[in-house]
Amino acid sequence: MYLDGRGSYDVVVKWIKQIQNTKYKGLNALMTVTRYSLPHHKEIVDEYAKLGLKRVWFRFLNNLGFAQKAWKNVGYSAEEFIEFWKRGIDYIYSKDFQKKDMR
Repeated sequence: MYLDGRGSYDVVVKWIKQIQNTKYKGLNALMTVTRYSLPHHKEIVDEYAKLGLKRVWFRFLNNLGFAQKAWKNVGYSAEEFIEFWKRGIDYIYSKDFQKKDMR
């Protein structure tokens, strides 16, 4: 999400697809987790799979820069992030994404 509240999903997906249509095939996406992401580990992993991404990277949101100004809306504790990460990894294993070389 942009600072002005507009969603960034369509822009990100557009660029992922454009890059995938080039010779470069090793594309990965680093997702920054916000408070809004925490309940959606399954949907996020499913979206990575749908887009053909082979690696799932969950990045902890640091309380610095732009995030510092919005921390009360987007921030979370380290414990909340670890729980989200565990649920996401457990979901990857439960769906057996490894057969598709997803990690």
